[in-house]
Amino acid sequence: MRPATFNLRLWFGITSFGVIAAMGAAFAVLMSDFLTSHMLRREVEVTSEFLQSIVVAEHSLPQLFADVPFEKNPDLISLAGHIRGMRDVLRANIYGADRRIVWSTDPAIAGQRFENNPELEEAFAGELVTEMGTLTGDSKDEHVALGAGTRGVFIEAYIPLRDGLSVVRGVIELYKVPNALDAVLRSARQVIWVSVAAGAMFLYLTLFWVVQRGARLIERQQSELSAMEAMAAVGQMAGAIAHSLRNPMAGIRSTAELLRYDVLGAQTPASEIIGEVDRLDTHVRDLLNYSRTETPGLQPVDPREIASIVCDRAAVTMRRASVVAIVDDQRSPGVSVQAEPGLLTQVLTSLLSNAIEAMPYGGTVTIRLTPEGHRHLRISLEDTGTGIPPEILSRVTEPFFTSKSRGLGLGLALSRRIAERFGGRLEVASLEGRGTTVSLILRVS
Repeated sequence: MRPATFNLRLWFGITSFGVIAAMGAAFAVLMSDFLTSHMLRREVEVTSEFLQSIVVAEHSLPQLFADVPFEKNPDLISLAGHIRGMRDVLRANIYGADRRIVWSTDPAIAGQRFENNPELEEAFAGELVTEMGTLTGDSKDEHVALGAGTRGVFIEAYIPLRDGLSVVRGVIELYKVPNALDAVLRSARQVIWVSVAAGAMFLYLTLFWVVQRGARLIERQQSELSAMEAMAAVGQMAGAIAHSLRNPMAGIRSTAELLRYDVLGAQTPASEIIGEVDRLDTHVRDLLNYSRTETPGLQPVDPREIASIVCDRAAVTMRRASVVAIVDDQRSPGVSVQAEPGLLTQVLTSLLSNAIEAMPYGGTVTIRLTPEGHRHLRISLEDTGTGIPPEILSRVTEPFFTSKSRGLGLGLALSRRIAERFGGRLEVASLEGRGTTVSLILRVS
């Protein structure tokens, strides 16, 4: 049973999305809580500074907390008026040093003392105490009937009032519904969540793009490794074939040549035998060339010169097939390509042979040399033959794939492999019934 392959993209996509989403959500929550607590704390600090400044500027703390009724204490009445004029105040209580409420916006609790109030004790110790609550219900006795008929979040603040010796003489307890601040906080939280979501998505897509490229590189390397392993097997097979067949083929060819000249009437059969032996030898040579993995020694090569040599060698074959070859050189003067002359000759010879076979009733093959950007040159062989059916066009450069009855299927595959060993590439374009164009794109020297 074949082991299951590890899908890097799938696992990274799921895992990284979950991790980034969780981290983004945690960061957004922490930032929202941090912003909310600090903004509310600052709101209370501003209120505390405002009330402290009023008390210091207008009142005497001993008189403010004198043991007289509220109606007979003008300082307390004045301070209560300032507190009533503040916005968004649900309730305000002023505590004396004995922890008794000396004045409240809720007359029902004035004069009462509430036990178990650690926040009040902290305030009398000199601390500015801030808490948040909701108007939907609370367990504290002093919150009874707070904000009746309304809902939402309120701030509870205990503001110590100090005299000139920094001794706390009393505490103001405020309950506020920070409507304006709450709107600002809601907007800020929306900005935080949207920013975190956008940043998390950007990070996820960036990392996924990196992993995607890495996965493609790994797949390409695996494909190349598989191809190298296949080539190693082909090389071993080709070596065995060359060793096993070349000596017998040489003997057969020599015998056929003797028969052709020494036996009357044997010229035609002997020539056919020699032709078949030569064809087998070509197949063996193609196998050996395709299986080679070493990098050829590249040097500047004039492609026009190689094209002329190839056309001259195929002149007789083209004349018999009624094929005309044209070399269209559109290069700038002196431009050459990085190649190995023998291998480039072999490639162009193979491509020209394919073009001739594709034109059984004659035609024209054009070898066109055109610049491909600033660093490459395109060498195209354009024929006017039968073309390649669309359903097999993508497979014509695969090794051992052929639509010919007598082919080995290594012509275009070997040409592509040699082009890649030159640092270039091979492209095939065709229209069935109109002809085929095979292009070598090589680096210029």
